Amino acid sequence: MAIILTPLLCTFIIGSKVEVNGWGLFFDTLKVILLPVGIGVLLNKYLPRVSKAIMPYAPIAATLTIVLIVSSIIGAGKSIILSSGWQLLFAVIGLHAGGFLLGYIFSMIIVRDRRARQTISIEVGMQNSGLGVVLSKNNFPHPATAIPAAISSAIHSIIGSLLAGIWRIQNQRSVKEESSY
Repeated sequence: MAIILTPLLCTFIIGSKVEVNGWGLFFDTLKVILLPVGIGVLLNKYLPRVSKAIMPYAPIAATLTIVLIVSSIIGAGKSIILSSGWQLLFAVIGLHAGGFLLGYIFSMIIVRDRRARQTISIEVGMQNSGLGVVLSKNNFPHPATAIPAAISSAIHSIIGSLLAGIWRIQNQRSVKEESSY
């Protein structure tokens, strides 16, 4: 649904104020989301041995790809980033910190399991900024459009990693305390 709605909403809502390539957004979303997922499904179904052999390297390849994309955007937009001062950085930090916090708080209403709440929090806070970088870089004429998404990708990775590490330590302590009773 997002594959269709994102290009349509961007075209209709901001298309009158900013030049937007709606079809480009649509096709880039297909390439970035559906193509890899489709390939993964086909590999799992028809070539399970190949899939199993690739799996240990997939996270590293995905991380490296995102790091290269994000670093190229940040490097190219260095002067824009420096001229924006701390406003851009604080806005992005606030966005993701709020996502992690609200994800945890709202999941407390629905889910009793602490680990499930932690997982939901991380999922909400770790939005797909890599997709935002690709879509904005390829479909908006101004190069600065991709900068917030690139910074966002770095920020949510840092906050998410810190939270995951803290929660892992807390969860290990809880398990040790429970087993000592």
